[in-house]
Formats: sequence, structure tokens, C-alpha cells
Amino acid sequence: MPTPYGSRGGMAFSADELRVLRRALAIALHPTPLSDEDVQDCLRLAGSVDEAVGEAGRLRAFLLADLARYRNA
Repeated sequence: MPTPYGSRGGMAFSADELRVLRRALAIALHPTPLSDEDVQDCLRLAGSVDEAVGEAGRLRAFLLADLARYRNA
């Protein structure tokens, strides 16, 4: 799963995730019929990115609440 990175919304991807992302971008630029494996890899990556975006939102909310607690102390 991509990992939220930093406070500005960046994400860190594994080597395997980058391979799938690169292949998905190549497919988008040069559409060709896809194998079932390619489709599943792309769908799995999309799900992982969605999960990481949600995690980044939860992390941001936690950090803002933590900052508010610090300022109120």
C-alpha cells in the first residue's frame, strides 16, 4: 500500500507499486487490450491509493487535533 509521506500530501510507493503504476500509465498513453492480470494489478493499486489517501486524511486530522491539544495546554 502506498504510504502517506510528509505533511504536504506526498505518497511513497513500493517498487512493485511503481511497476504497476508505470504500466498503467503506459496503457493509458497507448491503449491496447489488457490481460486479466494487468486489470487486477491496476484495480489493486487503485484500491491501495484510495486507502492511502484515507489514511493521509486520518493522519492530518490526528496531527491537527494534537496541535490543538498542545496549544491549549
